[in-house]
Amino acid sequence: MDTRYEQRPRQRLSVILGGLLALGTVVLALVIFGLSRGATAASETEPQVDVSADSLQISPGDTLSIKIRITNPLTSTLRKIVVKLDYDSGQLTPVDSDFHRDSDWVSDLSDRRVTLTFKNIGAGKSRTGKVLFRVNQPMPGNTSVDLHAKFNWSVDATTSNPSMHGSGSTDGDEPLIVAPDGVLTNPNVIDSVPQTAIEPRSGASGTQFRAHASGFKGGERISIWLNTPNGVAAVPHDLIANANGEVWPEFSSDNLVPGSYGLVIYGQESTQTLVVPFTVSTSAAPASVAPPAAAVPSLAVQPPLALWGASVPASAGPPPPSPNIEPKAAAAGTQFHAYARGFQGGEPISIWLNTPGGVQALDGSFSTNSAGEVWPEFSSDGLAPGSYGLVIYGRSSGQTVVIPFVISS
Repeated sequence: MDTRYEQRPRQRLSVILGGLLALGTVVLALVIFGLSRGATAASETEPQVDVSADSLQISPGDTLSIKIRITNPLTSTLRKIVVKLDYDSGQLTPVDSDFHRDSDWVSDLSDRRVTLTFKNIGAGKSRTGKVLFRVNQPMPGNTSVDLHAKFNWSVDATTSNPSMHGSGSTDGDEPLIVAPDGVLTNPNVIDSVPQTAIEPRSGASGTQFRAHASGFKGGERISIWLNTPNGVAAVPHDLIANANGEVWPEFSSDNLVPGSYGLVIYGQESTQTLVVPFTVSTSAAPASVAPPAAAVPSLAVQPPLALWGASVPASAGPPPPSPNIEPKAAAAGTQFHAYARGFQGGEPISIWLNTPGGVQALDGSFSTNSAGEVWPEFSSDGLAPGSYGLVIYGRSSGQTVVIPFVISS
């Protein structure tokens, strides 16, 4: 028998089986590919909304630009999408908007939400709009800006596609509001409004002053120094906050000339910085217990380098400028004139007051000269008697100068 005849069918069968197996593999691959394409397509069944900030580190007085980008992955024109961007009015104030199409606009505005409407975004197209916010001075512990938005959208029916509509939400960037000098206020450390007090508020040279401050990290080391009419002066000390973040600095005013001063209390770990104003008078004043004053914001007050030893911060910068104010004490209604230097030439300047009751805005538009000098002036109308601080803030350099003055009774 010719065995070659019997072998041929088996060879052909193996070839056929091999071909079928290969074909099955191809079909299976196509099915998997089709399923994967279907899964991708299914994941793109609604518009995409992205919310981003132009900066992740901002300071009070800055302008924060929030960009809202709408992407339409659908095969039909996106007829309308409404984006509701929530914000905290204690942190931000909306001041302006910018759109590329007349069909897009801010359709509603409240004290906690900006509503934006976009119309007729083509299939596969994107559209952007911007909302500009002014950055406010937040309360301690409320420094992380949460940018999140909700949106509703709709697509009209066409000859090939039905009408569609839906809703969604998105989380955006989380900028951090920092002090004008870039010092972070850590919400895990500063969880309550700091309080300050000093006794007496006014005393002759040689008086022993005793202060109290809260709002620091429990157990952290504290540095203190003085803002004097002629610059910064070191104060001998060895201070550590208690478990509740409180500290009681004491210092003598020996050899201090009459004038307005500020005791600066600085937490070396939390970077919390408080300024407590007091006055050295020409004669002894009756001692009185000072009630706790509202917190002043963390400020760019440069400590004398001798206070730091080996731990001088990398951002220590140049010595602070020598500011001045005239008069240094006057009744309410007086027009005060101040001087400060150390800013950038031609830099825009913001000013505000540290008052016994908190922070108070001041009107005025100021810029430095080419030498970085500025001469702010303001009226003290309506100010109650007490110790104040004029804050002069360079909006480009971040340089901050605090000049103490007194409203007399």
